[in-house]
Amino acid sequence: METKKRVSIRSRVFRMVMIIVTASLLIMSIVGIVSMLRIRNISSDALQTMTEENILQTVTGKSDLADTELGTYEDYINQFAVFLHELYLHPEDYVDKEVPPLDAKNAGILTMQRVPASEDVDQDAIDEEALLLANVEQILYPVMSEENSVIAAVYLGTEKGEILCYDTQSDIKPGTPYNYFESSWYTKAKEEQKACFTDVYMDSFGRGLTITCMAPFYDDEDKFAGVIGMDIVIADLYEAVVKMNLPEGSYAMLVDNAGNEISVDGEEKKIADDEGIDNTTLDKIIAKETGVSLSNQGIYYGYAPIETTDWMFCVRLPESVVMKPVHNIIRSIQSTILIFVIVFVLVAILVFFVVRGFATRLTKPILALGQDAAEISGGNLDHRAEILINDEVGDLAKSFNDMAGSLKQYIADLTSVTAEKERIGAELNVATKIQADMLPSIFPAFPERNDVDIFASMDPAKEVGGDFYDMFMVDDNHLAVVIADVSGKGVPAALFMVIAKTLLKNHLQAMESVEDVLKNTNNQLSENNDEMLFVTAWIAVIDLTTGYTEYCDAGHEVALVLHRNGEVEEIRPQKKKPPLATIECIEYQKNSFTLEKGDKLFIYTDGVPEATNADGELYGMTRLEELLAKNIDTKPDEILVRVREDVDRFVGDAPQFDDLTMLAFVRV
Repeated sequence: METKKRVSIRSRVFRMVMIIVTASLLIMSIVGIVSMLRIRNISSDALQTMTEENILQTVTGKSDLADTELGTYEDYINQFAVFLHELYLHPEDYVDKEVPPLDAKNAGILTMQRVPASEDVDQDAIDEEALLLANVEQILYPVMSEENSVIAAVYLGTEKGEILCYDTQSDIKPGTPYNYFESSWYTKAKEEQKACFTDVYMDSFGRGLTITCMAPFYDDEDKFAGVIGMDIVIADLYEAVVKMNLPEGSYAMLVDNAGNEISVDGEEKKIADDEGIDNTTLDKIIAKETGVSLSNQGIYYGYAPIETTDWMFCVRLPESVVMKPVHNIIRSIQSTILIFVIVFVLVAILVFFVVRGFATRLTKPILALGQDAAEISGGNLDHRAEILINDEVGDLAKSFNDMAGSLKQYIADLTSVTAEKERIGAELNVATKIQADMLPSIFPAFPERNDVDIFASMDPAKEVGGDFYDMFMVDDNHLAVVIADVSGKGVPAALFMVIAKTLLKNHLQAMESVEDVLKNTNNQLSENNDEMLFVTAWIAVIDLTTGYTEYCDAGHEVALVLHRNGEVEEIRPQKKKPPLATIECIEYQKNSFTLEKGDKLFIYTDGVPEATNADGELYGMTRLEELLAKNIDTKPDEILVRVREDVDRFVGDAPQFDDLTMLAFVRV
């Protein structure tokens, strides 16, 4: 048989890629022409809308930035005020801190200093107050020392007449007493009783135009104690939130609630005096609206309110500057469209003929293989593909034939495995039902008695689990309760659980002491325990007449007693003993306690405190005891519901890794 010459598909792909590149250039040319035609045909109204949207996004973004920045200062000043209130409430938690008087030598150093007080103040009182309030420096320093901080100074004045300042500018402050009680920063914060800003003012220390953010603080009796203020130089604020790159002839500005431009140099200038603004635009700015207007003088104004200070952020842009790049682009587009058209026609003709022939030759074997694949995927696993060409496509056809045979065998194997899996699943469902039926599940457990109320639940982590509980009367006055946890999970743990439960119940019903019950059960479980399984167990016999309870613990979780007075007590044995089936001939130790009427007993397996959330954090005993303390008066069945709900809230979407079993008992 003559062997067909093998042609590498790589060669074909290479030729195809060359064609695709040519076609891609053609498509790019077409897209470019179409795009340029669309841009050229955009109406002036559309261009104006795009421009206004860009300006609006800019001013709203900047106003939001200014709001965020000024809101940060409000947050800072509120935190400082809260800390000062804490100083008054708990002075014993802080040490006295000496504050030096103003000294020009400290210029350039971030320092807490005292400004001279008025002569009519109680000097001893303000000295004592200064020693306490100076502790505020510990939260001022991190804020003031930030590299990009625009806070010029922080200072506080008290009703007693004390004033402290924290800044680097001790060389510009007066050495004479400062009566601040009539100052706007003090009176406004005192009146409004919340954080607020002053109007812009020219700083008397030569720092330029300034604004102050201040908040009142209160003493240990929640009485007004003083005001803490924070100075922000407008020049620094401009640098942080206003400064932006704008075309020549354009600029950004802040406008106060009186319609004045807040300039860095402090020069008073009303926005109404701007030659480019008209009355309509001015009215919108004064009304604190958000928007963009094109004035009659050909000037764009973008404006948005800054809610924190009742200011406006404005941008002024001449229309000629904004639209100039667009006009230049349109002129350039018109000069290149002809070239694109010529290239498009030539390349389109060439690509059409080349691609048509190549596609026919390349796709014939692939189409045939596609039909073969459809036949196989339709269920005809005996169909085999015809090998039309000796290249990678031919190799693929061979692989399809091999796959059809493998798939036929796989389906046969899968059918067998699925049937076996369904059989095992059905048996596990039966095992789950059997295990659930072995545990007491009808409540109230003792409807004929009015001196006991008991409830229990078990939620396995798998189909069957290793946890179990039991409750039964050993005689007319004594109730036995059992809770245990077999190591491991699944069917082995469930089988071991059946044996352990049966042995424990038999020994308890035989009226053996609690320590002998665990001892004898341990010895029996230890025999032929090749799988090395073990059981933690907690058993008790409760005298329902007196409440006297004898219990024994084999490596189990501590029991909890909910006393009527609201206390949750951990019941710990005198000596901890190992779980059952670990070591033969262990002597277990009896312990006892008394349940008063109304007291509740809560026992559980480690699935409760060791429930884990997605972050790997354990539920823990602290959360459990706090929840139980809140449910002292709750009935046993509701207690278990609330514990389970709280565990589920804590765990969230994390999977349950362990069985979760609980029992609650109340002596009525």
